[in-house]
Amino acid sequence: MKQKDKTKSCKEYFFIDPEGTMYSIFDPIMTIAIVYACITSAFYASFGMPEVKVLKDLEWVVLLFFTVDIILNFMVLRKDKDGKVIKNHLFIAKQYSRGWLIFDVAATFPFDLVFRIQSGAFIKLIRLIRLPRIWKLFDYVRCKKFIALWNRTSTRQGQVKGQLLTKTVYNVFKMVMIAFFMSYFLGCLFWVLSINLNTEADIKRGATFIAKNDLEHKPGMFQVVSMTYFMLTTLTSIGYGDMSAISSMEKLFSCVLFFIGQGFVVYVLSQFRKITEDIEEVSQFDQKHKSLEADEISL
Repeated sequence: MKQKDKTKSCKEYFFIDPEGTMYSIFDPIMTIAIVYACITSAFYASFGMPEVKVLKDLEWVVLLFFTVDIILNFMVLRKDKDGKVIKNHLFIAKQYSRGWLIFDVAATFPFDLVFRIQSGAFIKLIRLIRLPRIWKLFDYVRCKKFIALWNRTSTRQGQVKGQLLTKTVYNVFKMVMIAFFMSYFLGCLFWVLSINLNTEADIKRGATFIAKNDLEHKPGMFQVVSMTYFMLTTLTSIGYGDMSAISSMEKLFSCVLFFIGQGFVVYVLSQFRKITEDIEEVSQFDQKHKSLEADEISL
């Protein structure tokens, strides 16, 4: 009987609780790896990969993280339709296979490194299929659980205040990150469109965004910063005028960006309102806590 119990306890090691401490730490690290892979993949596909050994080594490190993530996903406990946790590897495998497995494998397989493909922008962009998983960065429930791991020894008042402050920081972080990601990825897209879809006549006349701003022979980092800056000023409707679309194709794409930008501005304003409310909530909590302490001292 004891041997049976011991065997059963050993089997438990092959299941991972998604709410457990280990996975709660690994999950944000994996999300950061996905963010890095998506950012670098868009950069390499648009501006080319710099000949830097450290960056190539990091490619292998990221691929290792992706591989470990696939293996762990076959062990992470999942719930059935009734919300019951099922400890069955076949059930877990079926659930994962119907979801992210194909996308994760496609994003993880090192096509360019294995087959020595140097010029395939499409191959680099395959990793962007993991882009929706970046949304984990903006999952407030996950963020709150991660912060709670470091807040266990605090007093009840400290924990409540910590949660309120976490909510404020989270909303600021979410707004800044969404603004960055939108500006960055749309900037990369604009660059690719400008390189590949402008007419030969526009290119010969120098009537393109890249030629007008003399970006073609600048370093890759300067190019990506310029494109991100241009997209941010365009999306927010600031438009300083130092950079603007030149060719017909670029102007057409800028019209699309204008409509995207209107939704972006509405989002930013709503986030500012939330942040203001969060700050007021923290201030009210502090005042209430101080008044309670003063009452206790007077008694």
